[in-house]
Parts: sequence; structure tokens; C-alpha cells
Amino acid sequence: APAQFEWAWQHPFTSRRLTDVTPRRPRERPIAFALRLLPRLLRAPPWCRLPLRLRWLRPSPPPPLDPVPPRHVVVESGQLPARRPRPRRRMRRRSSAGATAPEGDTPPAALCELCAEPCQASPPLRCPRPGCLLTAHPLCLARVFLRSEPRELLPMHGACPRCHAHLLWGDLIHHHLSDHTPSAEEEVEPDEHIQVSPAPI
Repeated sequence: APAQFEWAWQHPFTSRRLTDVTPRRPRERPIAFALRLLPRLLRAPPWCRLPLRLRWLRPSPPPPLDPVPPRHVVVESGQLPARRPRPRRRMRRRSSAGATAPEGDTPPAALCELCAEPCQASPPLRCPRPGCLLTAHPLCLARVFLRSEPRELLPMHGACPRCHAHLLWGDLIHHHLSDHTPSAEEEVEPDEHIQVSPAPI
């Protein structure tokens, strides 16, 4: 999607995502023409439903966009925060016996508050609002958010079923991924323990 967005922005008269594109005005600078196309791209499918973030790097007031970006597009300003390098995961050798932890040490799976089924296939989504204990399957919560748009597949925003706070779907996924990033102590099977199946004769 990012590459398609960039290509459509650079080739507005060739892209099928934009219709009725007016040519550059007399003495209109290329950057002004690009900023005039930007809000139209943000409202064109498929980007109109993606959790995008628009960041202005210059500290000066951003130029006005007409039409304004969609409601779920987060507009930010300032330089990007420095990202700390992720620690490298250490390789640990497991014993050949392949001992497993007893069943009593495995914590029970959380229950989805929307369907009352355990969240075993993947970690559940949780409301990022402090004090809210919502736990739900991503699919169950997406269905709640899409009640007013039954023909869509990707939700944009909705109200938390527990605390009724307005939530952006992109923020939920970002919060979910940040809570379940692999740690540096995660065990990784070395390649020498992988048994390759023999080729068929």
C-alpha cells in the first residue's frame, strides 16, 4: 500500500485511484500541486480506510488541506522520535531430551468478553485506556466496530464495548503489537536441530 500511494501521488494522471484530476495551475509550484493532491489521495480507496498517520516535519504551521483528511487519519507534527535499536535475540540450545514444562505452569487463556471463548489462537486485543479491562478477539471486536458498515472488512474506529471510549483501530493494533514484541531472551531453535525431510524418490 505505501508503494502504491507513492506511485499514485507521483503519477496522478495515470493512476486509476484518482478521477477528474485538474492539471497544474499557471505558476503553481510542484510542491503546491502535490499538497493539493494529498487530501484527495487520503480519501481515495483503499487508503481511505487504512490507519494512516500524516506527519509534518517542519515546525511552521502546516498548510491547510482541502478537503480535510478523514477522521481516522492522525495528523502529527515535528521530527520523528529516535528509535532505540532492538536487542538481538540470543541463541539458546535446548537439551536433546526436549523437556517440556508441566501443564500446571501454563497460565489459562484469557476469555473474550464478546463471545466468551478462550483466546488461544492469538493474543487478544485490549483497550489502551487506563482502567479498562476489555479483552476480545480481534475478529469479534472488528465485528462490533463494523455494525454500521456491514459490507466493509477493515474497521476504522469504534466505541469500546466496556468503557465506551472512542478508539481508532490503528491505535488498537499498534498497542497490541507493542505489547507482544519478542523479547531478547526469547529462545530460538538453532538450525542444527532442524531435521530436513528426505527428498521423494
